[in-house]
Amino acid sequence: MEKRFHCFHCNLKIGKTLYYQHKKKYYTPSTNTWQKVAQDQEADTDEFYFPSDESENDEYPDDNYEHNDVDSADEQTDLSDDSENEIENSVTEVWFDTDDVDDSVSQTTTFESRTKKTVRFYIMFLLLWQSMFKLSDSGMTVLFLYLSMILSLVLAPVNIEGIQEFIDMVPKSTSAAKKLIGEVGDPFLKNVSCPQCHSLYSLHLCKIVNPDKSVSSLHCSHVAFPNHPHSRQRLPCNAQLMKTIKTSSGSTSLYPRQMFCYQSIIEVLRSKLMTPGFFEKTELWRKRRVETSTLRDVYDGRVWNEFLCPGGIPFLSAPYNFALALNVD
Repeated sequence: MEKRFHCFHCNLKIGKTLYYQHKKKYYTPSTNTWQKVAQDQEADTDEFYFPSDESENDEYPDDNYEHNDVDSADEQTDLSDDSENEIENSVTEVWFDTDDVDDSVSQTTTFESRTKKTVRFYIMFLLLWQSMFKLSDSGMTVLFLYLSMILSLVLAPVNIEGIQEFIDMVPKSTSAAKKLIGEVGDPFLKNVSCPQCHSLYSLHLCKIVNPDKSVSSLHCSHVAFPNHPHSRQRLPCNAQLMKTIKTSSGSTSLYPRQMFCYQSIIEVLRSKLMTPGFFEKTELWRKRRVETSTLRDVYDGRVWNEFLCPGGIPFLSAPYNFALALNVD
């Protein structure tokens, strides 16, 4: 069967030879456009020539005609028209407006972001208030729980979109509030300290679960003089590490008799050095007003000046060098 080509000039299926004649005459490769027949003007049907089967494989007679990638793409598109029409007839098309979906998702995301910012501001204000007035974490937990209950009672009956999401975001404890604003937990490592010899023990090792499921305190096993010739001096400390306290609910619990808290100096320095503007502030002392007869700060003291160039090597006199001082009370 003879191959037919779709001509964009006359908008008809025509033979190969006539197609290339029209293409050479009405197609502009630079703009990839066809000159089409006017709507009020009918195509000249006498111009159409339908070659026989023998001329199906004839080459286009113009040797100067050059094919390009656009031509081959047009041919592939034209040749696949029939198969595409068959597929289109057998497939049911389903159309939906994605703009509505995108708008609803965007509005939901914006609302959630705005609600979270509001809750974060509310939490940061309360935590700042706690820091200013030296309130305990247990007291703040009661306050957060109370405010959460008040908001639920007052705002829940109000028919406002998103009010329930706002109530659910409000934390009910101090730890949950700090977690919501991205604040890390307690940076201190807590150990149980023996009240007599000050030996350190991990908190989770100081509670002993007895066979009857009761919990008792661990006793200190430190021996101060393990090589002493007298056996009495080689006895363990045996001090009780935990004490029994009664909670507000009436139950009993074990609590350390003495705690030792430790924070890594490396973590402290890392948090300081990562604070924006920290390096600039450490260099402000160089721009201070100096009075030779007055000691105003540590920078005016003898020890500081001795470390400016110890041994002739610049130390504190060079920028961005730090000195650590250890204070013992």
